[in-house]
Amino acid sequence: MREKVRKVRDDPEHFAAYSAIAAEAREVVDRHLAEIHAQVARIIASGVDRGEFRVDDPPAAARAVLAATLRFHHPALLAGGDAPPGEGELLNVVDLRVAGLRAGVV
Repeated sequence: MREKVRKVRDDPEHFAAYSAIAAEAREVVDRHLAEIHAQVARIIASGVDRGEFRVDDPPAAARAVLAATLRFHHPALLAGGDAPPGEGELLNVVDLRVAGLRAGVV
């Protein structure tokens, strides 16, 4: 999160170029997002296999994790005028999601 905040806030010209390219190459962005989703689903499935998580549908749980953490990794949300989210807030959200995965709540 810190690195993304730094990139989007400290180099607004770079972020503007990224945004323009992303808008034009939506299929690339969609593939990237699908890969991120697949990675998170694999991490969750691995936790299920080890008995750490009680989740019936790792892809659905991955969507929930990504939705819950969106403001910590979406470049456009981090580039906004508001103060960036703090690490404590991120850790609270991650702890909440991990507790949910352990309890079997997507």
